[in-house]
Amino acid sequence: MDPNKISFKTKTLTLIKKKRFVLPFFVLVLLFTLNTFKTAHVLYLPFKLPGTLMGSTIPPFGIIIHNIHKNKIDDVHCTVLEHEMWHWTQYKRMGLFSFYYNYLKEYIKSGRKNHWMEKEARDSCFKNRLNK
Repeated sequence: MDPNKISFKTKTLTLIKKKRFVLPFFVLVLLFTLNTFKTAHVLYLPFKLPGTLMGSTIPPFGIIIHNIHKNKIDDVHCTVLEHEMWHWTQYKRMGLFSFYYNYLKEYIKSGRKNHWMEKEARDSCFKNRLNK
């Protein structure tokens, strides 16, 4: 046997073992980092969002709003930013995975208008307006 081949195989096996450890570790660190972004970054876009969306909260990245709706008050006397900030508060309360799981599950079940998270955001925003 050639000693160079044996050492090469040993080095290769060691690298494979390291990769098996590094990848799950990297994924865990990435998920932990994504879940720790608790500050909403607001981005106003110069183009229209899909469908009838005026804005959208995308945890952990931030909030995007069409700049036409920057200071516009909707039908419940609430700005789009205030409404989306309530969704950000829900995300902080529930955590990243629970937020997406609950939002998507309820969205499939009852749509966006009857969604309990949407109702909570609308009602909370409206109550805050009344208290001011």
